Amino acid sequence: MYLFIVFQHGLPSLKCSEEDCLADFVLRRDTRMKYPGSCSLEFQSAMQILTRCMLRWDTKTQSSRGKGILGTVVAFFGADEEQGRKTLHRHWQIWVKELNKTLRDCLFDRDATKRQDARKTFCRHIDNVISASYGPDLSITHRCIDGNKNEQFKVDIPGNLFKEVNPTVFRRARHKDLYDEVKGGIMYCPECEQTISTIDIVNKALQRWKDCLIPGDRAQHNRPDTTIPLSKERLDMAAYTFAYHMNGGCALENDPFWGDKNVRETLVRYRFEEHSFSHSASCFKKDCECRFLFPFMSTDYTYIHEDKGDKDQNNTSWYFLDGSINTVYPFMVLPKRPMGCQFINAHNKAISDVFNFNTNIQIGDASQVFYSTLYTSKSTQDEDSEKQIRIGRAVIKQIKRVLNDKHDGEPSFGEGLSRVLSGLNAATTRNVISATMAHLIPCNDGSRFILTYFFRFAGGANGGNIRR
Repeated sequence: MYLFIVFQHGLPSLKCSEEDCLADFVLRRDTRMKYPGSCSLEFQSAMQILTRCMLRWDTKTQSSRGKGILGTVVAFFGADEEQGRKTLHRHWQIWVKELNKTLRDCLFDRDATKRQDARKTFCRHIDNVISASYGPDLSITHRCIDGNKNEQFKVDIPGNLFKEVNPTVFRRARHKDLYDEVKGGIMYCPECEQTISTIDIVNKALQRWKDCLIPGDRAQHNRPDTTIPLSKERLDMAAYTFAYHMNGGCALENDPFWGDKNVRETLVRYRFEEHSFSHSASCFKKDCECRFLFPFMSTDYTYIHEDKGDKDQNNTSWYFLDGSINTVYPFMVLPKRPMGCQFINAHNKAISDVFNFNTNIQIGDASQVFYSTLYTSKSTQDEDSEKQIRIGRAVIKQIKRVLNDKHDGEPSFGEGLSRVLSGLNAATTRNVISATMAHLIPCNDGSRFILTYFFRFAGGANGGNIRR
């Protein structure tokens, strides 16, 4: 959709006024709603680039052309969905050669040396494909006032300036009813005891880069476009134009602030990968705690966290054909996460830089694969038809009230209309999709799913379905 707007109107300037930023936001919103087919085509183009160029998968031969951004792809499965803004997104399950069965079995090998070597190899691959940080080091200036009211300005990275609060506070920050008490304040200065949020870290880092790139109060006064914190509309603009302005894009940005690599990378991650400390309604679909487990505590290295239980009750015995037995536990992979990045999605940097949208990559045990399989293949009709059903019911109730108040002998147009609406509501809520998805499905051979392997009928006396 951005490509369509660029060709029609050109790229907006990041140095424009706030009114122009808002106008750009409205233009993109209205264009997206007016041309759902263009949104679908843009989405398909992005998925083709990701599949063929970045994953390096040959869609004609259904085979890998070599190592891609996630490794050497063996197979994948994808499911397309629509969301509230009538845009499309895809859930992927990807199997790569580097994380083969032998390596996964060795993660829980009885031999401590084999287990340790396998986990090192596993975590090294995770570090190559998954990031849980902003990218550049967020060096900030912290104004510290100790108990004796001595003021000191400290310049360093957050890990050297702050400490994390008690884990109990992290638990409260995930809770539906308690997060507002924490307000994202999950770090503190041990000397002045000032509470700091990840948003504070980002804004302090941006301000420091601004002071270095646009020195002097007079120069900064003449640049209202760089006022920190940035408005939501300007942040949107800076994020979605990243691929055009940076890394050899078609419209390189030469401004000292907006053309700085550290500034723009940070803004892309902040816009698309920073999980809001106030969460969203979807965070609490299943429980009173954020189902994505944000915020995470920081960690200096990637490791495998095993959920053994208080009394080792979560162990499972795996029996192999050679007679050996392994004891395994549910586990999740916690990637390296610097201080100040506790709310950052585990994402792929290359995908974020090229497409400038949100990604969320998860790796875990067999239950993770089972969960993601169920999730990607679930029916979305409940969510898709909710608004239509709600409106239809409200209208029908209103008409019924009109019917109850009508006088005898008057023509009952209301009753007829009520019955028509009831019939329409019953008939149309069985399969509800947006115009964007309605365009995508015919382009994808009548399905919202993609698979690297599919079933084909094999002829013969005892014909059946075989997997290709």
